Parts: sequence; structure tokens; C-alpha cells
Amino acid sequence: MLNQNVSFVIEGSTENLTKAQTFELDRKVRDAAKQLSDEKPLAKLSEGDMIAVEARYHKSCLSALYNKLRNFNTLKSKTDSKNAIIEGIVLTEIVDYVNNCKNCTDTVPAFKLCDLKSLYL
Repeated sequence: MLNQNVSFVIEGSTENLTKAQTFELDRKVRDAAKQLSDEKPLAKLSEGDMIAVEARYHKSCLSALYNKLRNFNTLKSKTDSKNAIIEGIVLTEIVDYVNNCKNCTDTVPAFKLCDLKSLYL
């Protein structure tokens, strides 16, 4: 996706290159590459900001990068949402367990935090 001039291009493409002209673009591309753990652009971007190294890119390649990031974030948020639901259910079960133990005996039960943690995990 990058050539030696830090251009975001696909080899053999005939689309015109656009010169990077803002630090906002540099920031967005860096953030996208970091979130996607895309080593190729990160390596090229480590040479300096896109303006200083006179980076050029295809608009379609930049759009593809942003689309890839959007898809990644959508999948991540769905996974995070599912994990939050599961964690809530597990925590409720542990609270029920503690309440049931408290009601089953005449003495006050003592729980070690590390034991409750292992139940939670």
C-alpha cells in the first residue's frame, strides 16, 4: 500500500496522487494505522509527519483505510458489548452465590476476595 515516497498507493494504479497537506490527515492516518496494527504504514510514518516527507496518496486508498478502520471499530464495539453483557451476568451470579451462602448458615460466612475473583474469571 505504500511506496518508497510514503505514498499510499496500490501498485499499478492509474489514479492521480494527492499531496498530504494537513497535520489532521497525518494524525488520522497514524491513528488508523495504530488501531489496525498495520505495520507497513507505521514503518513509513515513523520517518516523519506526512507533510515533511511529502507523502502522496490515492484518495481511494485513503478511503479504503478509513473503511477498514470503521469495520474494525464496529466489530470491536459488538464484541465489547457482548463481553459487557456476559460480565454483568457473571457478577449477578456471584452476588446471588454470596447471598445464598449468607442465608444458608447461622454464622456469617467469610469470603476471600481472591476466591470471588477466581469465580468471576
